[in-house]
Amino acid sequence: MAAPNVGAWVRIGLLALPIYGLLTLWTTFIHQPDPNADFEVYARYVSATNYLVDHLFGSILGVTLAIFGAVALGVYLSSRRSALWAMVLSIAGNALILTIFGMSTFATPAVGRAYLEGQRNIIEVNQDILGTPVIVTALVGGMLYSTGTILFGIAVWRSATIPKWAGVLYAPTGLLISIVGLAIGEAQTLGSILIIIGGGWIAWSVMRRPPTESVETAAQPSRVS
Repeated sequence: MAAPNVGAWVRIGLLALPIYGLLTLWTTFIHQPDPNADFEVYARYVSATNYLVDHLFGSILGVTLAIFGAVALGVYLSSRRSALWAMVLSIAGNALILTIFGMSTFATPAVGRAYLEGQRNIIEVNQDILGTPVIVTALVGGMLYSTGTILFGIAVWRSATIPKWAGVLYAPTGLLISIVGLAIGEAQTLGSILIIIGGGWIAWSVMRRPPTESVETAAQPSRVS
């Protein structure tokens, strides 16, 4: 593929980062009821059309854009080993996270509808769905994604073409959204804002450069950092 074409795709991919941040920020303002507190309220919430729309666009589309952004940033910083590892780990982590969002988007509404139709034993089924395998998958996905954003932050800090502080802002986003945010909801809001600012700053910095510069040239081409 010709360099200008690669550059165009990289730029589009990098724009996916702040858009992902915006979609994730939107989801942080949506608070799901605790099924252990009042399952009927929970069932009505998850069986509503808004729940499906929020998860399809805020969660699934958002994480899909995060993967595109990770690929684009990995390609742009491909002269640096840390960026390549960051890309692989970010994609792997988000792929696992997508399985959780897929379950929440399609299985959970079915559970809610079944409960409202009188199937009270569905509570035990819901507890089984949200059991250890889901928790482990979410934690592993979150750890991989968090490591990926930290490594991307390091790669951006060492970059000769992207502002160092954009990397500082981007580095903690995975940890805030996918690990700390599970216990402290406000952390997800903060992480989303940092993605919007840091990811937007990265995209803007690359878009200011000539389209032919689709891959950053390391300061010492003979070494891969």
